[in-house]
Formats: sequence, structure tokens, C-alpha cells
Amino acid sequence: MSSQGDSPTPSDDSLFCRKYNLPSLKGNLADWDSAWEKTLLTLSASDDVYPIVYAALKRLQSRGGFDGHYKAVCKFQKALVDLMEECETIFSSVWKFVDEEERKKHLLKGMKTACESASFSQDSRAMCPEITTTAMLERQGMVFINFARNLSKAIKEQDAEKVYMLPSDWWMSAVKLPQPWSEDVLFMFTQLSAVRNEFIGDHFLLHTCAHVLTLLFSQLNSSTTA
Repeated sequence: MSSQGDSPTPSDDSLFCRKYNLPSLKGNLADWDSAWEKTLLTLSASDDVYPIVYAALKRLQSRGGFDGHYKAVCKFQKALVDLMEECETIFSSVWKFVDEEERKKHLLKGMKTACESASFSQDSRAMCPEITTTAMLERQGMVFINFARNLSKAIKEQDAEKVYMLPSDWWMSAVKLPQPWSEDVLFMFTQLSAVRNEFIGDHFLLHTCAHVLTLLFSQLNSSTTA
């Protein structure tokens, strides 16, 4: 979460890390990631996650710290589409030829950067249990490529003024109220859904792709100057 006031800092001061005694983000990334993945398997959207992130959002709103967030997520989702359109072919080729250890290293870096830069920092991850390095490494890493490709396509087909919301039965169960919801309930759920999708596309996917492309361009530059 934001470092303002009583919100957690982008490093270890995370409500979920404290509650579930997760290891430091500053330590061994593989251990940190493994602990998070095990914890994600145990979390209930309605009982464990929504009350915490709802309260966090209310605190940010009370300080005016969340104005314009929804529009910002729309903007960053477009950036993901632009990146995939420009670099998907070369990125996919590089991704296929690196070994699993290298893929995992980039996914861990992407996850770390996402947790450092997302609106709720590490706590944003609690809203996205389907986004794990283990899942993205399946089928020789093609799950990650297909996920990025399909998400980019879905965002492109979405109304440009709206955030694309990745479908999730787990997340839809977060609000324990019968539908139709009141305007206030719907507004808060929509804002938190934007936070969830910000973490998935704007941070995890964008940062992971950026790590890989930065390495590629660095290697190309080294080869041309050698």
C-alpha cells in the first residue's frame, strides 16, 4: 500500500505479511514468493481479503489519495496493449529459448517490482491468487505468454474509458451481499477491482516483460559494441 500515514510501505510493512508471517521482500525472492503462493491458497476473498483491502481503500479515499486512480489504470492497460503489439513476437521468441530457471528469475523480478509499485504494494497480491510464478511457468512458460496475449486482446476490445476486469469467480465472491448492490457497494467493489487489475496487468505483466526486454536489448547492445 501507499507509504502515506498508516498505510504499509512498499517493502515489508504489509498487513498480509504481518498477519501471515511472510518473509521479507528484501530477502530471498524464491522463499518470499513460495510463502506467498502457499498463503494465497488459503485465503477467502470475502473473509480474509476484502475486509482488509476495503478498509485500506477507505483510508486512502479519506486523505484524497486515490483520486484519478481508475483513469490511471485505463492508461496503463493501454500501455500493455501497445507493448504487446510492438514487442510480442520478439518477446515470445526470447521467452521460448531461455530455460525455466531464467524464466523464473524474470517472473520473480516482475512480481517483486509489481509489489513495490502497486497501489497497495504487497497487499495487492492478496487480491490476485491466480497470478503466481508457478502457474506462469507451466507448459515451458507458454502460460505466461498466452496470458499476456489474451489479456492484451481483451483490453483492446474493451471500452477505452473502462478498466478491463479479468474474470474471477473467487473475486466475485468477495462481497457477501445479495445483488443488486447499492451504488456505494458497487462503487467500492469497482474501485478495488481496478486495484486488482492494476496489479495484474499494469504491474506484474508490464514489469516482467520490461525485465526480459531490457536484458535482450542490453545483450544486443553488448554484441554490437564488442
